[in-house]
Amino acid sequence: MVRAGLALALIALAASSAAAQEFRGSIVGHVKDTSDLALPGVTVTATNVATNVASTTVSNNEGNYTIAYLTPGNYRLRSASAIASRSI
Repeated sequence: MVRAGLALALIALAASSAAAQEFRGSIVGHVKDTSDLALPGVTVTATNVATNVASTTVSNNEGNYTIAYLTPGNYRLRSASAIASRSI
């Protein structure tokens, strides 16, 4: 009886986690200069082309960045630092 109860609890737990799947995505990248050196502290902005909603982050000490929880769509990326700015 205990095994049956545990099995039902595990099935219920698995079903609840399956319903909680995330539909949003992320943009992950690395900022570097022309010498292939990492650029920390660069502001990176992803703007949804259809809605014009922008999400911003800053690259870490290794030049890595993540912009999470983006709704599906096409995005325009822009990077800016104290030295230069660039759109892609």
